[in-house]
Amino acid sequence: MAQTLGAMNTVGGKLELSTDGVPTWTDISGFLTMVDPGQSVRQTGNIFTADGDTAILAGGKREILQVLVSITYTEGVPDPFTVLEGVHLSGSETVQLQWSPAGGGVGEYEFTTNAVGIVKNLSYPNVDPNSPAPHVITFTLETATYTLSTIV
Repeated sequence: MAQTLGAMNTVGGKLELSTDGVPTWTDISGFLTMVDPGQSVRQTGNIFTADGDTAILAGGKREILQVLVSITYTEGVPDPFTVLEGVHLSGSETVQLQWSPAGGGVGEYEFTTNAVGIVKNLSYPNVDPNSPAPHVITFTLETATYTLSTIV
């Protein structure tokens, strides 16, 4: 097979957030520093029998996904941190993310988490007098699955 010529970077990716279960999408790409959807993991089981040298293997169910996101911390209304803190503290189960690695144009891929999503972890801003770098916070969204679609 010939080497691909279609390699791409994701520096112009797009991220949208919904917290209302409808979903109503808010583009937060201007705050985005990273989306790491982790790996899709399927449970497996095995057993050995007295006859044979190898295991009998069976596939199980898919485990939940943990999507790690980092965004630039800002203060003001509205800003993603206060929205995320609100849904995290309330225990809301209607948080969804939608991201497009290539930027969200027609014909590009888009990943959308399913309608039940929970902000499991949320980092709070710290103070670091030794660093002039913009501050970044992270959060983890747990969801059962996501869908892959092509933007039309």
